[in-house]
Formats: sequence, structure tokens, C-alpha cells
Amino acid sequence: MFQSLGRPYYPSPVHEPYLWHYFTSDKLYKLDTFLNGGLWLAQIESFEPKGEEGSIPEANKARMGDLREDQFQNFLLEYEKAKLITYASCWTRSKSNCPDFNNHSFGGTGDAIALRTTPQKLLLAAAIGFATPVTTSESTTVSPVYFGSVEYIDYSFDLIPEAQTIAAAYAIKLGYEQYENEARLLAYCCGEAPLTKWRQTQGLYGQLIENKPGGRLSELQGAYNNGKAIVIKIDPIKLIEEIHIGPNVSPANRKKVLDKVKDNKFDLSRII
Repeated sequence: MFQSLGRPYYPSPVHEPYLWHYFTSDKLYKLDTFLNGGLWLAQIESFEPKGEEGSIPEANKARMGDLREDQFQNFLLEYEKAKLITYASCWTRSKSNCPDFNNHSFGGTGDAIALRTTPQKLLLAAAIGFATPVTTSESTTVSPVYFGSVEYIDYSFDLIPEAQTIAAAYAIKLGYEQYENEARLLAYCCGEAPLTKWRQTQGLYGQLIENKPGGRLSELQGAYNNGKAIVIKIDPIKLIEEIHIGPNVSPANRKKVLDKVKDNKFDLSRII
């Protein structure tokens, strides 16, 4: 794999003081995951293709005219393979300690939930959950877990570092920055059996490709069964500073949020 060629990649820094995680109120199972002590990282391959996550830009492809066709196809195949073993938790960078329910892609209607944390708290949660240091712009060494800002590029003209599949996972087409302004916590599982690496990781809820009977996160079994996600243990009290309920969330869903918070003994004073 490219990532093992000894050419380290360090993601762009996150300068904003706050991170927000938005989801619409019809997906309250996402709140369950956090409150039950889990941080969900989805497989890059399962993302919508809107921003071409994990793909190599056309500008890079244009530089490969001297490659034979089989070499070129093998080069592209490395990026496709990397999507299957790269997992990400996506957050919105912000200078404000209040959510923006008007402009965010998942909160624009106001029928959404927003969780607030900070880069420092997410980094600490990831380092404990994965039991490994996290690679950032300030790192001197590289681990399989990364944190940094997504870069929004023109896929027709802008280049990313070649033979760097992690760089591709941090590059999204221009146009999405206006309502996402994204930061990503990313886990890269390399090797012939990429999922094996995380089976023994401290805090992993069950095995990724086998059924997980029972448990508090039983609603997530489908993701484990087909390897579409990993979940690491986190302390929701330490990670989540506040939970904001959007202005257009229905009374029924608002009650569900409050009930979930009470059931998990989360501080009600942090619900806004």
C-alpha cells in the first residue's frame, strides 16, 4: 500500500476552538452511540460520492501520461482499496460556541441535533480509544490514526501528494466548504487483513465482520456485519460539552432526546 512507502502525510491543522457534530432528528440512534460511550467512524467507501472522498483528482491523473495502462489502473486501484480500510468521524470546525442550524448541510432545516466538543477533547478521546497517539500537523511520527482539517480543492486543477491515500481522504471538491468546514478523525487499517488490527484495539465494540449478539449498541450490528464502521469507546461526559436541540425538532423527538439523556445520566444542564 502507498501509505507504507515511508512518505509520511500530516493533515492540515485545525485552528478553530470548537467542533460540532450534526445529525437530523430522525437519526437519534447516533445520539445513542455517543451517550452509550461510543465514537462511530464510518468507512470512507460508504460516504456519498458528492465530494469524491478518497479518490485521486483529475489533475493528478493527467500527470500520469507516461505510465502504461496496467500501471495506471493499478495506481487507481490502490485508492479504491484504501477506501475500504479507511474510517472517519466527521466534525464541523467553528469559531462559535453556538451551532449554526441555518447553514449546515445536516442542520439547515433546524430539525437537527448538534453536539459540541473541542479539538483537544476529541484528540484525547481518540488517543485513549485507539490506544495510540494521533497523527496531527504537529506530530513528529505517524500512527494509523489521524486528525486534521479537510482541504477543499478543484479536482480539475489542484494536486494532492501522489501515492498518499490518506491525503485523498482529506481532500474534497470545492463547494462543500461553505456549509461543512470539516475536520476528520481518521483511522487507516493497512495490511492483508485490515480489520484484524482493530479487533484487539482497546475499547472496540465487538468484531467488525462478525455478528455482535446483544449489547447496548445492538442497533449497530449491520455496520459490524459488513465492515462498514468501527466504534471506539469514549467517555461522553468528557467528550461532549453540550447537546443542542434544533428549533424545528418535533416535540416528540425533543422528548426522546431528553429521555435518552436522563437514561444515560448525562448532565441535563448541558442540553440547550
